[in-house]
Amino acid sequence: MNNNNFLPHKSIPHAKFKGVALTKAKKKEFLLEYYKHGFVNMACSDIGITRGTYKQWRHHDKTFKAYCDEVLEARLDLAEMKLMDNIREGKESSLLFFLKTKGRKRGYVTEDNKEEVTVDFDFTKMNELPREKLIKLLE
Repeated sequence: MNNNNFLPHKSIPHAKFKGVALTKAKKKEFLLEYYKHGFVNMACSDIGITRGTYKQWRHHDKTFKAYCDEVLEARLDLAEMKLMDNIREGKESSLLFFLKTKGRKRGYVTEDNKEEVTVDFDFTKMNELPREKLIKLLE
C-alpha cells in the first residue's frame, strides 16, 4: 500500500475489508466518497452512516484504516502540487508559506515557529532579488 503509484480511488473496488458483504460494500462506497469530497463528515452523510460507524471501522479494520490514510495522503499530495503551482506563478503568499515551513533552517522563521537555528543571512537583501530568481531558487 506504500507504493508511490498508489491511487486510492482505483484500487478501492479490489480491497479486502473485514465484515459482511453489505459492510464491505459500504466501506468501499465511503472511501470513494471520501476521496471525491475530502471530508469524513460529508462522505458519512452521503452514504448514510454515522461518524461513529466510521470510527469503529477504522479501529477494527486495519485495511480500511490504511485506505483512509492513503486518501488523506493523496489529498496532501494534491495540496502540495497546487502550492508549487502557485509558487511557479509567483504568488507571494505561497512563496512565504513555503519558506516559513520548509526554509526554517535557512532562517525563514517567524516568532511562532522559531527553533534554535543559527543563520548568517541578510534578509534585507532578499527584497532586492527579482521574483523570478526567488522562484528559481525554490524549484
